[in-house]
Amino acid sequence: LDEHLGRDRQLAVRATRESLCLYKNRGGVLPLDAKSSGRVAVVGPGAVLGQLLLGNYMEPGVEPADIDRILSGIGRYMGEGADFLAAVQKCGDDAAGNDLACSELVGSAVHYAAGCESVECPDQSLFAAAEAAARGAGATIVVLGLRYDSIGNCLNCTVETPPENCSVSGCESEGFDRISLDLPPNQYALVRRLRLATTGPLIGIFVHGGVFSLKNLNEDLDAMLDAWYPGAAAGEAISDVLFGRYSPAGRTAVTWYQSTDDLPADRSNASWYTPPGYSYRFFQGPKADIALGHGLSNSFSQENTGVFYVSSQLFFTETITV
Repeated sequence: LDEHLGRDRQLAVRATRESLCLYKNRGGVLPLDAKSSGRVAVVGPGAVLGQLLLGNYMEPGVEPADIDRILSGIGRYMGEGADFLAAVQKCGDDAAGNDLACSELVGSAVHYAAGCESVECPDQSLFAAAEAAARGAGATIVVLGLRYDSIGNCLNCTVETPPENCSVSGCESEGFDRISLDLPPNQYALVRRLRLATTGPLIGIFVHGGVFSLKNLNEDLDAMLDAWYPGAAAGEAISDVLFGRYSPAGRTAVTWYQSTDDLPADRSNASWYTPPGYSYRFFQGPKADIALGHGLSNSFSQENTGVFYVSSQLFFTETITV
């Protein structure tokens, strides 16, 4: 049984590694050097939450103890001991996947500050502690994004709901359309405050399913690593990229638009293949934040900035050159 579980774990790590997409690495801030980085600050509730990492299409029965948190992986690379790792587990051990049991953990080399009490980040009451952690660190890692929920549990806001009755909740699920591409507003504000608090590298890790508008993240973050919903092996796989054991090669499978206003109007009867159509092939708006197919490596750039439309049909006898 132990051998079987070990193989499953190895497969989970590999699957997560291969799905990670590095969108930005300004100045080559990644990979980090655990020996020379000094203290590392880690911010955001997504760093300790467990169920959040699984998304809502996971196999039932995954125990909280089997989920490798992002902060746990970083802690191991930075040499934190068993007491710190146990505290990480306890801090994010919750049934709903969105509630924190603690807002701050201080280890010998890692300082965790939640910054937000939940993914929704309803207020800025925890910002000051996060800023203090960033000021005292050689590098800061902030976990951002959305959260899944079961069908019907997301805030009941649709395009038909009056705007005054809605808010950007950061919640996503099957059968629920988000009313905006934005993250919860205080997540953008938190990154801005962290950028002002530190001159060291500021690295963003994205945990989510649907895409979101980058806004100030584009400028404020030195590196952007997309983990999607990374699964139970998240801590090891993500940290392997952060600290250079694995060089990412993922490519985004979707277009990241700048704002909700850039999305096309309802074209439910439009063709997938001919104009005016819908999908990225017919996009006429401003340049996307991240183009379909974009992804970098730690050591060199491997970009495919888009797929060019050749014809309405491609037959087996035809070829295309990219």
